[in-house]
Amino acid sequence: MVTDTSLMAYRELIKSGKLMSERSKILFWLEHQGGLTSAELAKMSSLARHNAASRLSELLKDGTVTRQHKRECSICHRVCYEWQIAQADE
Repeated sequence: MVTDTSLMAYRELIKSGKLMSERSKILFWLEHQGGLTSAELAKMSSLARHNAASRLSELLKDGTVTRQHKRECSICHRVCYEWQIAQADE
C-alpha cells in the first residue's frame, strides 16, 4: 500500500528534478561500466542505496534496464543481480 507521505515524497522528487537526475546517474554508469549491482551503482553514483534500488525498479518497469546474472557484489558481499541497459530486442 502506498501512503500519502510516499506519494508526496515522489511528487517532490519529480517537481525538484531529482528523479530524472537520479535516473540519469544510474544510466550513465550502466552505459559506461555495465554489469553493476544496485549497491555498486549507488556507490559510484553517490546515491543512497535505497534511492538507487528504487530508480532501478522504475527503470526495469519501463523497460530501460534488465537484470542479468547473479554474482557476489563487491560492496555488500551478497549474491545480487547485475543490471544492464536493455537492448532494443529485449
